[in-house]
Amino acid sequence: VGVWSALATTESWISNTLASSGDDNPYKRKEVTYVCETSTESSFIVAGLFRRVKEARQVGELHTIRQKQSNSNSNSNSNSNS
Repeated sequence: VGVWSALATTESWISNTLASSGDDNPYKRKEVTYVCETSTESSFIVAGLFRRVKEARQVGELHTIRQKQSNSNSNSNSNSNS
């Protein structure tokens, strides 16, 4: 029961946060992934958790790099139009 309650609470929090941020952010999206571990060995479960955290960090870093490049391109375009 605790896991389902945590998932429901997380889902509500994400929905409320996205709803309160307005519609002016073209990059916002709601993407939630739930993973059920099938292994019974703690070492495999922990390894899977760390792997997913690493993957999420890499996706976040890639998004940051792309956002900075996009902002840089926008700034250089506005400077050239001035």
